[in-house]
Amino acid sequence: PLGQGPEMIQEHWVRYFCEKEEKEALLAWMAQEGLSRPRAFEERVAHAEKLRKLGNDWYNKDDFRRALHCLMGAVYTLDWMPTEQMGQSEEQRAQVSELMLPVMSNVTMVFLKRGDFANAEKAATCGLRCAAKLPAEETVALRAKLHYRRGLARGQDGPSHDFDGARADLVEAAKLEPSNHEIRKCLENCKVLRTEERKKDPIRYQARERAAPKEEQESTEGAAETESEATGPPGLPPLLEKFAAVVGSCLGKSRRAYRNIRQGQLITVMRDAFHYRIAVTSCLIALLAILIGYRFAAS
Repeated sequence: PLGQGPEMIQEHWVRYFCEKEEKEALLAWMAQEGLSRPRAFEERVAHAEKLRKLGNDWYNKDDFRRALHCLMGAVYTLDWMPTEQMGQSEEQRAQVSELMLPVMSNVTMVFLKRGDFANAEKAATCGLRCAAKLPAEETVALRAKLHYRRGLARGQDGPSHDFDGARADLVEAAKLEPSNHEIRKCLENCKVLRTEERKKDPIRYQARERAAPKEEQESTEGAAETESEATGPPGLPPLLEKFAAVVGSCLGKSRRAYRNIRQGQLITVMRDAFHYRIAVTSCLIALLAILIGYRFAAS
């Protein structure tokens, strides 16, 4: 049943980055360092903040291995099972997201420093999910960092390589921080590398390149149709206008004659027959005049 599966009694954040053996090694390290996770909510939040600061200290000393241990310990400390989350208030959930957001931003940077670009992309994506749970105006700076760092991860060779995705992230980061020259420079470099990749791998982008002219053609046709609708249908030449008027009059008289026959008004039909012959004659004369006129025009 929904909400009663085994996933409801499992912690998910650490499993997203660590295998079972790696998680066991992390918990053993935390116990050895006296950093085991407490049980109460407020104590766990305070403990996660402590681990985040320890990770920053090791990062500033260029010890990225210990920095990653501390930060993953902070992730583990903030990792509640779904059944536990259901018992938390909205304020508590917001508090967890507010702390998990900078932790994931720092984890992304450490993974980048260690060359683990796949996990760097994962961490940035997790951080952006946390940011989506908070007011947008309060997360601008961190969202810019996460998009920027995910763009860096996607621009590197490996399983997360994706220049299109990297460009999209860098564009979003530039929107959030338009005065950041580092982001702007990285975006320009990404555009150049993206163009070079397309040239070196034409088969991969062949469909996209073929689709572009088709889209341009459809856009041109759409503009022509719009212009045609705005200007209206083209007018007929004078001779064709005269012919159309005569044919219309003739058809009108035929319709009236048929209606009178059905109503048994024979005298009216006989009288209209004379006018009908005149109308047909006029129609033929107009058609003959048109043909003669076009013949002279063609010659």
